[in-house]
Amino acid sequence: MQGHVIDESGAIVPGATVVLRDVERGLTRTEFTDGRGFYTVRLVPSGRYDLEVALSGFQTVRREAVRLLVGQVVELDFTLGLAAVEETIIVTGETPLIEAGRASAAGYVDETEPCSSQRSRSNRNAAESRSPASAGSTRG
Repeated sequence: MQGHVIDESGAIVPGATVVLRDVERGLTRTEFTDGRGFYTVRLVPSGRYDLEVALSGFQTVRREAVRLLVGQVVELDFTLGLAAVEETIIVTGETPLIEAGRASAAGYVDETEPCSSQRSRSNRNAAESRSPASAGSTRG
């Protein structure tokens, strides 16, 4: 039994595991594809076999009930598709970076520019010193 293993784009798949299971006797043989994506399982007795090809990152492909007769060379090629990507997200019980019950704004303050509270106090003081009511009062 022999064949080639390629991916969906037609590229060779070296290092794939090829497992041959004798359905009737329960025996298993394992081979690997070479650098050309080729595998060979030699001296296989006649019988009915399941053949499975697998490689990490690819979907496992299986052919069942393949009949092999004495002296027969069976060529079975396989095409492996990419495996679905699995993503695991781990949620921990740490304190969130955002406080949900509190709303405020933050920003950059330039040291050379007076802050708004200083400006409003200066504006208030200037307005009071110009008003006629404050002309006679003293500040202390």
